[in-house]
Amino acid sequence: MPKANKKRKNVGKIIKNIIVGKTIFQFFFRVYLFTILIGALILYSGCTHSEWTIRNTITAGTHPYTFWNALFIACSAFSNTGLTCFNIDSFYNFWGEFIIFLLIWLGGMGIISLFYVIWNAFKDPKDVKFNQIILLQSERGTTKLGNTFKAIRFSVLFVMCVQVFFGFIYAFWLCWMPIHTQGSVDHGYSAQITYDIPGEFVESYHNFTRAFWQGMFTSFSATNNAGFDLFEQNFSLAALRNDWNVVFLFFVTLEIIVGGVGYPLIYDIYTKIKLKRLNLKHKLTLFSKVCLVSYFAILGIGLICSYGFEFGAVNTSDLPSKISFVSICNDETHKYWGNCETFNKCFAVFFNTVSTRSAGLSTIDQRLFTLGSKSIYIVMMFIGGSPSSAAGGIRTTTFVILLATIFATARGKTNTSLFKRTIPKDTVIRSYLVFGFGLATILLTALIVLYSPTVETPGIRVCEIPQFTYTACLYEVASAFGTVGYTMGITAIASPVILIFFIFCMFVGQLGVSNTILLWVRKTSLNREINYIEEDIRIG
Repeated sequence: MPKANKKRKNVGKIIKNIIVGKTIFQFFFRVYLFTILIGALILYSGCTHSEWTIRNTITAGTHPYTFWNALFIACSAFSNTGLTCFNIDSFYNFWGEFIIFLLIWLGGMGIISLFYVIWNAFKDPKDVKFNQIILLQSERGTTKLGNTFKAIRFSVLFVMCVQVFFGFIYAFWLCWMPIHTQGSVDHGYSAQITYDIPGEFVESYHNFTRAFWQGMFTSFSATNNAGFDLFEQNFSLAALRNDWNVVFLFFVTLEIIVGGVGYPLIYDIYTKIKLKRLNLKHKLTLFSKVCLVSYFAILGIGLICSYGFEFGAVNTSDLPSKISFVSICNDETHKYWGNCETFNKCFAVFFNTVSTRSAGLSTIDQRLFTLGSKSIYIVMMFIGGSPSSAAGGIRTTTFVILLATIFATARGKTNTSLFKRTIPKDTVIRSYLVFGFGLATILLTALIVLYSPTVETPGIRVCEIPQFTYTACLYEVASAFGTVGYTMGITAIASPVILIFFIFCMFVGQLGVSNTILLWVRKTSLNREINYIEEDIRIG
């Protein structure tokens, strides 16, 4: 081969490695990164907004709209988080909202999965290329290569039908149900409880065009566990937390669960139902069993604990008002809990606990929860949802393997087993690695955020604002890492330094801790692995 051609080939290979990467995980990293950057550039352009000044909802001050703000919103949307540093509903026009909607859809459904499902829509699954199946399996696939494409194709179509179906329900509901605009009462440290303003209704009431857009946006956001909504001038979904509107929130809860359990489980359940009609038996895979049991077990335990903290504790030390939000009763001026006070309070705890699985849609100001509930929510957000889903965190399967290994060790066993199946030791080691990396990430990031300056008053650090304790910072960081979107108000005052660390946490939560670690692994090892003489060492 001539030297010129060889040199040209080497340059082309270098450029390809820079753009695409050498491994699958580097390819995913670059695709996600380029998508976020393109989204940020569009959101920063003048076609998505008319003003260049942001009004802060916490301090009521203003500051310039920068590229960091656009990048943060784009990353939050694509990672299906929902954290925002300003009110997107009042700042962005329709095109800005549509770009956010598109990023939510691409990130939640899986941008690689969507591309190849559309590309191979009319092909037989056997004709799909092997390298494409490998990519699909890495993003949203099952543990078996053989049915990966069929599983993803069915799950994508099923989730899309769910999104559109509930979107129409929400549109009609928002158009014809008299949903009131929300006012708020400050209960200390800017923690607010909302109430219905008599005679004032949300903008979508009797306005089907706006109701249709809000309904579809809410439906896609819920199913993709995004945490974004277009009701932020009414404190997220707080206007819907009472009386008959809890039916609306119940539908949202169903969508959150569909988006959080993952594609493999959806396809496995579909296969079981399909074969049962043919009088054939089908056992759920180990992955599906672990995902199903762990998702609802963690949710159930968290819900019981939250009910205990909220209804069992009258006082809480982290609010100056010394009250829990469930102890705020109706008065002559404001009606906080509608006509069914006890039921609506119970459902509020239920909905917000379900939303910690990675959704981030809320009906209660998070600062009004007791310290006990906040601690439980931090753990739940850190764990996140199922793998191959729109959820973030370390994932439920990782947490289950950790617990199973601890119990096995305590019983003197050398192997970890679940549902009469032995888990490979490599998987156990990776689980501990994911847990350690994730825990170190949120603890250190929370510490950095605590001592970082705010955006409006650079001379003031977060730790110098009374309500923003280390617990509050940890709550915000865990929300970003778990791609949840719950906030204590820190994001609204975050400086570019804080935003960068939040972006890192959201990106890791979306890409996955395992894939993030594997970014640095070479395609082929430079050195052969050397096995030295084994010698034991004492540990704690």
